[in-house]
Amino acid sequence: MLWGGMLAGALAVVSPGPARADVPWHPAPPGTTVKNLPFPRDDGAFVSMAYSRVLGRSPRKKEAAKWEGGLRSGEVKRDMVLSALFASDEFFVRRLFLDLLGRPPGREELKTRLGHLRGGGRRRAVYRNLLNSEEYRSTLR
Repeated sequence: MLWGGMLAGALAVVSPGPARADVPWHPAPPGTTVKNLPFPRDDGAFVSMAYSRVLGRSPRKKEAAKWEGGLRSGEVKRDMVLSALFASDEFFVRRLFLDLLGRPPGREELKTRLGHLRGGGRRRAVYRNLLNSEEYRSTLR
């Protein structure tokens, strides 16, 4: 239940629109769980909402079809969708940019980092790359 509570807390505080660096992070109210959040009943609407709130974008057709099919068949539960999005390389890169640079990655920055990770690169290398960037160093001054 701890993992579900963490997911609920994260989703409860993220704005329904695209992810933004200027939205403050506040903890969810005590007792908030994935089960008592106001999620849409429709699987397609749920998948769209999850992508919007976690990754700040709409799901691609293949992504939506995969998750919606799994939800309809019962092979996938909603918390599995959320867990997968939070564990994704895309979420990692987006959070890293927001946390270290105070802004979301640009399209090419995201594409480059995801290409590195999908090609077998390590998250640690992406992290170090940003830590060694001039942009990050300028935030420390």
